[in-house]
Amino acid sequence: MLVKVRITEGKPEVGVDELQDYDAAFLLRLLVAGASETQTDMDAFLDFVHESYNDFMRHLEVLSDFHWVRTIGESADLITVSVVAPPNCKMVLAGAVKRPVRGRYTDGFEAFWKAYPRRVNKAKVFRAWKSATETVPEETLIDAAKRYAAYHDAVGTDQQYIKHPTTWLNGGEWDSVPAIPSLLRKSPTPEYESLHIDDLEAWVRQ
Repeated sequence: MLVKVRITEGKPEVGVDELQDYDAAFLLRLLVAGASETQTDMDAFLDFVHESYNDFMRHLEVLSDFHWVRTIGESADLITVSVVAPPNCKMVLAGAVKRPVRGRYTDGFEAFWKAYPRRVNKAKVFRAWKSATETVPEETLIDAAKRYAAYHDAVGTDQQYIKHPTTWLNGGEWDSVPAIPSLLRKSPTPEYESLHIDDLEAWVRQ
């Protein structure tokens, strides 16, 4: 599903100051998104506006009642939202924001994403990550993801049988990462394998 926001010039019947704070904040993000005039993946868009899909639709309904949102077009794979704004609003926003609608991920999350052995639906995983890090240190999750990846690499798990990262985070799986079976652990390289042949005799005499 894709989302496209367009800005049309007009004068809404209700001022921003008459909206609830959370509806006003959502409206601002809609206007910023509309400045780019690009179609955006729904998950990335929801991440940008910091809303769930249901809340996104609720906000649109409220803004439509106040005539800030003039039309909402929806097809099988695209939702188009037309937002009413004063003249020159689009130009001002376009000059201030180059790429407004994109995932905004923290360094900690990027480290987790790189470490985790299966990468699916990044925006959705980020929301699960933010929820998990409210109670768990980022380093704990990143370290667990590395151990989880090492385990599946060692046992040769097919990708389809590795848990989605969202499922892993929501289920608190960082506390139950399986250990690599001892028979599959890589033995350290014997010291003599790194020696030059001329040093072999001296090594044997040690």
